[in-house]
Amino acid sequence: MKEVGIQYSLLEFNGSLLKENIFRQDAGPDVDAAWESLGVNYRSVRIPSEDAEQSGLATDQVKINAKYGGGFPANVEGLHHLHCLNLLRQSLYYNYDYYHTRGEGPFTNSDYIVRRHVSHCLDILRQELMCTVDSGVLGQVWIYPENPEPYVDFNTQHRFSHACKHALLQTEPFAFICYLLVCLL
Repeated sequence: MKEVGIQYSLLEFNGSLLKENIFRQDAGPDVDAAWESLGVNYRSVRIPSEDAEQSGLATDQVKINAKYGGGFPANVEGLHHLHCLNLLRQSLYYNYDYYHTRGEGPFTNSDYIVRRHVSHCLDILRQELMCTVDSGVLGQVWIYPENPEPYVDFNTQHRFSHACKHALLQTEPFAFICYLLVCLL
């Protein structure tokens, strides 16, 4: 990967249990459009041959024919993680029938392959979360003023790159994809 000047800032997660945003809603065209805007169906990029090794690609991997520009086809891992998160969302018991009936994307496959795809995505995200674990802590707040109870405060501060901040704020979701590509090209 090429070195880029990443700028960071603090951003508070919206960890509300009851306050829905478009990414948490039941299956439907608007929800699908929101997830699509994050790049969940993004396809391969071309890594120039001279950048392949630095990008972690092996010389024996698939190459693009020189008459088509050469280089290596590659997928951005962060976008694969978002694809996996989206597939888990689509496979939730209250969304599954909607996507299965539509028979698009991963749901064009047999139920067996869909299950294997979902379990692949689950394990990829498990590994990613374990290797990039957030060591921040979650405090507690008082809820129910009449009869106070402690409750975990999921609205915590996190350090984010500029592009992630915009993607999370939903102001420029495509900026997230562009930012990832800048890191590659």
